[in-house]
Amino acid sequence: MAGGSTHAFDQRHVLYSKLRPNLNKVVLPDEPGIATTELVPLLPDPSRCDRGYLAHYLRSPRFVDWATARTAGAKMPRLNMKEFRAHKIPLPPLPEQRRIAAILDKADALRAKRREAIAKCDQLLQSVFLDMFGDPVTNPRAWRTSALAEISDAKDRINYGVVQPGEDLANGVPLVRVGDIDGGVLDTSQIKHISPDIESRYSRSRLKGNELLVSCVGSIGLVADVPEWAAGHNIARAITRVPLAVPAMRPFVRECLRTPGVQRYFSEKTRTVSQPTLNVQFVKEAPIILPPVEEISRFKSVADQVKKQRSLIGRSELGLDASFDSLQHLAFAGRLFTA
Repeated sequence: MAGGSTHAFDQRHVLYSKLRPNLNKVVLPDEPGIATTELVPLLPDPSRCDRGYLAHYLRSPRFVDWATARTAGAKMPRLNMKEFRAHKIPLPPLPEQRRIAAILDKADALRAKRREAIAKCDQLLQSVFLDMFGDPVTNPRAWRTSALAEISDAKDRINYGVVQPGEDLANGVPLVRVGDIDGGVLDTSQIKHISPDIESRYSRSRLKGNELLVSCVGSIGLVADVPEWAAGHNIARAITRVPLAVPAMRPFVRECLRTPGVQRYFSEKTRTVSQPTLNVQFVKEAPIILPPVEEISRFKSVADQVKKQRSLIGRSELGLDASFDSLQHLAFAGRLFTA
């Protein structure tokens, strides 16, 4: 596999990320530009390799596993470029490459539609919250207000997690990072595992399965529920753990934190040195409105219905993901090739 000699690219290139955990991130640019040093512009020979076929191969579990085993570095693990450029990819005849790319494009488009449906569920719940309660910061309905810390569990505390997690260990303790927060829920498909010895030093941030998580470094203000099955996982320094005094309030508080007003509050309190950072104290002071219990309960009923629908779509998406992975495996094992 050959890489470009410069970081300039155009519509003929494939852009590949050489950083772990982004080894499956591949972009097909539609205009010229200059790539950062963490991206590798690849220029496939059009007489031998179809650009779409190459992109799908680089995203395939087969190649990602190969690349992951060849990364090195503690803070920002990178793929070894010498081995990357020497890697040989399966190259059936060009018509077969195009046929494989077309099949995978169609399967990927179905997955994209499922993801869009999930995003609409998230948008719907936020719209319902704003219709019922208004913006928490401007508080047009004059609800009682509270700081987030005042409704957290008095026997616990709001805190962030592991500062130096070390290497990814196959049999280690799962560590939730900012990239694992997706639309109000956890996506653990790419989760990192850390040494139990390191994790044991951060028992204060170990998850119990009854919290909310708020991202506070890099991407600021992402919010997610912690499901019961995530109890025992830990969190990275870039995430703040929020144990609530009344777990049944989690859907209400989650959507409150996701409103434009509270997100603006997070943005205003964020400082940028090497990267955007929100101090945990400002998370504790985040403004929360407190409508009557009956109204919060009514919202929870709506949230439960949306969650159920989201779960059904998600299960369908998992099935599509499995089918897509199977197609990729068949394609790059030579079993989608015509005779």
